[in-house]
Amino acid sequence: MRKLSIETNIAKAQELIQIHENDEFLRSEDVCRLFKISNSTLKNYRTEGIIPCYKLGKTYLYKRLEIEAVMQKL
Repeated sequence: MRKLSIETNIAKAQELIQIHENDEFLRSEDVCRLFKISNSTLKNYRTEGIIPCYKLGKTYLYKRLEIEAVMQKL
């Protein structure tokens, strides 16, 4: 049963990789530089849902296209 669970997780991970393989991701420091904001302000924006993000372990990642769309709105 455990082997089946691991194989299922691997299949899901491979699907996600294919979906996002052409996406360019930014790190928090890059987004702070683009918006000219502090890391704590970025954290507030994430919490309030102003800036969409993805969490990978302890790292937050941001799709460049989504960040550019937010910049145009602001």
